[in-house]
Amino acid sequence: MKSILKKIVIFTCYYSGLSWLVGMFLNRKIFCIGYHSIFDDVNKDELLQKLYWNISVNSKDFEKQLIFLKNNGHTFIHFSDLKNKETKKLSKPTIIFFDDGFKDVLVNALPILKKHNIPATIFITTGLIDRTHFLWTLGLRHFLGEKGRNKKEIETEIKKIKKMPMQEREKFLKTFYSKNNFKPQPENFDIFLDWPEVRDLSNNNFEIGSHGIAHQKLTELNDSDLENELISSKKILEEKVGREVETISYPYGRNNEKVESSVNSAGYTFGVSTISGFNDFEYLEKYPFRIKKITAETGSMTEFKVRVYMNL
Repeated sequence: MKSILKKIVIFTCYYSGLSWLVGMFLNRKIFCIGYHSIFDDVNKDELLQKLYWNISVNSKDFEKQLIFLKNNGHTFIHFSDLKNKETKKLSKPTIIFFDDGFKDVLVNALPILKKHNIPATIFITTGLIDRTHFLWTLGLRHFLGEKGRNKKEIETEIKKIKKMPMQEREKFLKTFYSKNNFKPQPENFDIFLDWPEVRDLSNNNFEIGSHGIAHQKLTELNDSDLENELISSKKILEEKVGREVETISYPYGRNNEKVESSVNSAGYTFGVSTISGFNDFEYLEKYPFRIKKITAETGSMTEFKVRVYMNL
């Protein structure tokens, strides 16, 4: 019922012209639009779509979204450009970014971004690239899918487990997998980038940021583990790519004042939260480690257009 009401509101905003009208007054707002996976009809099975369908965006839709933004006065930048005073003069400065480090960003998103000469940012979880860690949500989706569970059942199960504290969740999944003789093997899932591919993106107008080492909720870590996630991931990325890493996107969007203070101490300039909305330079000066974002999800172009300007 909630999702139906939301769709009604979205379509009302669109067809009444309200979202278009609001968009006309947002020229000095900073838009940070976040993605994860960009799938293609040809290789969606090979890459990711069946495992991560809820926030995978079709490459055709992705291109339509970029064209819409270009046609409506958006100027595309990197996070590092936010330090430049000249950026304040730009119309609707917009950052396109990707979390985690999925291979389909290179395969499907990069050609489209290059075609339209649009810069982007990717936040890398170093443990996924090293194949030493794996996203528990993907492992569970794969296991339940193999057992014949449908998408709705799988998402319901994941939402329930997501509410558990990290240590409790890890213990639960370990016991659950043990009983079912299942062990996720990161090396068997060729869905994440490797280091040469990360460097390839870096050399093709992608800014590289940190998404931690193990994709953990930073708010649940002790001081030592938190410091390791922040400092080590930054160091690894800078050594692998040969460029400074200034921005972090918080795994699961979990941050608080303690995390933000630690991010500052670790040498970052910006931090991306899951707070939904627009930014302006006054806000960024006050909250550089609490950048708001707009999440791009699977859906119609109408929904995307309203989400961008109405924060729905």
